[in-house]
Amino acid sequence: TSTLTNAACEPHVQEFCQFMVKLGAKIEGIGTSRLTVTGVPSLKGATFSFTEDFHEVVTFLALGAITGGAIKIKNSSPDVFPLLDR
Repeated sequence: TSTLTNAACEPHVQEFCQFMVKLGAKIEGIGTSRLTVTGVPSLKGATFSFTEDFHEVVTFLALGAITGGAIKIKNSSPDVFPLLDR
């Protein structure tokens, strides 16, 4: 068992952890800065779809704000942007 303290908890890290769990990894504390990873005998195959890169989404939103333009983002996860008005 390994414990990571001050682990990154950004959306892409959480998504990677969820992917690993789907493969059979045992990870506790996803979404927090303290992850506990317990070894398992083996991982299995799985199907997983990753969401769009939230850094890219923010870049386009910033460009729209700077230029005063209207930006519409599709195929993103609004839950990773809690401060934006939905």
